[in-house]
Amino acid sequence: MRPSARRNGNVRALTVVAGVSLALALAADRAVHASPAGAWTAFAPPQGGDGVGVYDPVRHRFIQFDAYHHAWALDLNADSTWTQLTFSGEPPRLTGASAIYDPNGDRMIVFGGIEQHDDLSTAFSSRVHALSLSGTPTWTELFPTGGPPIARMLHSAVYDPNAKRMIVFGGYSSAAPLRDVWTLSLTGTLAWSSVSLVPGPAARGRHVAAFDAARNLMLVSGGNANTPCQFKDLWSLTFNGSPTWHFLVTTGSPAPCTDDETAVFDPVNDRMYITGTVSGVPQRVVWEAQFLGPQWAWINTGVHGINGFIYPDATTAPTVALDTGRHRLIANGGGNGRAGTFALRLGPTWRWDPLGPP
Repeated sequence: MRPSARRNGNVRALTVVAGVSLALALAADRAVHASPAGAWTAFAPPQGGDGVGVYDPVRHRFIQFDAYHHAWALDLNADSTWTQLTFSGEPPRLTGASAIYDPNGDRMIVFGGIEQHDDLSTAFSSRVHALSLSGTPTWTELFPTGGPPIARMLHSAVYDPNAKRMIVFGGYSSAAPLRDVWTLSLTGTLAWSSVSLVPGPAARGRHVAAFDAARNLMLVSGGNANTPCQFKDLWSLTFNGSPTWHFLVTTGSPAPCTDDETAVFDPVNDRMYITGTVSGVPQRVVWEAQFLGPQWAWINTGVHGINGFIYPDATTAPTVALDTGRHRLIANGGGNGRAGTFALRLGPTWRWDPLGPP
């Protein structure tokens, strides 16, 4: 019962195999699927492959920009309505890019990745594009002063609400993995700034990062430089005073290293959530990094994805965003676009949230 999609010009038609979506089945039996141990809920979106996405808090929706340079919006009030956005401007086709939501400009900022051109050639990118979300959505290429950073893919980018900027770390250039840090100011004149630091984490890509606004720091974990699952470390880059890297000594077993990890920081529960797949387990697991002074602790939540909907051979990570309106994770795609869309309620009691038509 996996949704499949076929392309029809600029529109993707969605077909549900086996006649009924899992969301409808769950909606019919809410009591049976309530679980204090926590679990994932699936509903069928358009499949977009290796894309990027953000949570739009103004309109309470999830925005997905897919590898076919389509933009989609999922209404998070109903959980069942995907809309393909009609926009002006023409963004490039990208894989391995990053995206953040910029609340000051009410826009999605997309940086880097590999551009795929009409002649089938590709190129590493250091370009910045913005999709405005108010009125008629419009793609615009931005031209910040300073820099730019080395063109890269599979890096991390987080939004720093304290300084109103985007922070970029690591990734892969066309020549080697990277360990540099750049900030992009998002108020006034947009400007790139290189952050000079005493060496911190090893050069890497495919890692995860999240921003802890209360502590004014960025957390970085996992990734690899040249071999799969190379790093299982946890670092913080603090911005109180001069930016400084700190290797964090942790308790508990670290989150398992995979090549399809994603992460968000939850300010309500004061912890970072990491989702990933473990070899031989056809489900996504959820781990958390929590500050239990004086140390950070790794905790296995025991929450798993739905068997058969998250693929163990996933080669692309899903897009994950924190739905602050309903306090849950939204995860879309992954597994080369085959894995669908999921929601996980974060607490105070972990539980199923049946999604789909009321």
